[in-house]
Amino acid sequence: MPLRLLIFCMLVAALPAKVMASTCLPPDPQQYYEEHRYVFTGTVQSIRSVGELAVRQEEGLTNTYSFAVVKVDKVLKGRVLGPVKVYANSYWGAPFEPDVQYLFYTNMYGAFMIAPECGGVTPVGEAVEDLRILEEIHP
Repeated sequence: MPLRLLIFCMLVAALPAKVMASTCLPPDPQQYYEEHRYVFTGTVQSIRSVGELAVRQEEGLTNTYSFAVVKVDKVLKGRVLGPVKVYANSYWGAPFEPDVQYLFYTNMYGAFMIAPECGGVTPVGEAVEDLRILEEIHP
């Protein structure tokens, strides 16, 4: 028993102080609406992987990104015109598919329109409740 306790304590001591989760909870639509400059629905026309980009330089982040060319269907916040490029972290795979309509929450980082890793890109079919709430905020 003391040996097991010693091994357990050594394992706990070896764990890093900060651990990053590989999944995230769905965002609160009202909070995400307030935190993002652009909120809109759009249909993905094409996707392209761009590899490593330092798109969030002020935070010192580089990551693997894909971008989608999106035909904007309905703007809920901000001024979004014509087809736009929306960049998203693609480390775990591209978050979007061609010819699918999505709800996008985005911000600009320099010249890049970025959707956050957690909940920034949601298929419209899965965002029905979010869209209902957003319609109340932005009729």
